[in-house]
Amino acid sequence: MLTLGQVSYALQILYPLAITAIKLSILLLYLRLFPLAWFRKCVKGLMVVFGVIGAVFTLIAVFQCRHVDEVWKVALPTHCLSQTSLLEGQAIFNLVSDIIIILFPMPIIWNLHMQLRRRLLLLGSFTVGFVYVPAVRA
Repeated sequence: MLTLGQVSYALQILYPLAITAIKLSILLLYLRLFPLAWFRKCVKGLMVVFGVIGAVFTLIAVFQCRHVDEVWKVALPTHCLSQTSLLEGQAIFNLVSDIIIILFPMPIIWNLHMQLRRRLLLLGSFTVGFVYVPAVRA
């Protein structure tokens, strides 16, 4: 039977994977929506950077202790990384990458040849995701 500590450990590993998958899916959407060559190269670069950092956070979560069972066995003397430092690092990266993802297409949308009202509505629809997603995470 799984203990609460084991389930928590599994979730600590799955969290950076899930967040990275969400970020990569949004960037894949950008590849489909915006055909500009320079923009596509930048998006692919961001995908590589975010993918590597997501993999690093996942590996840190997996190997946060010298021995895996030290994560959930509180009675043992542990040789583990600080949980607070790990979570703060993930939070800072997620905040910065979310801001990059939401602001990245804004200049292209702003320069579209359409009425100001339609551009503002389009910018607003992208911004709603930026306001909604952090609220769901909390």
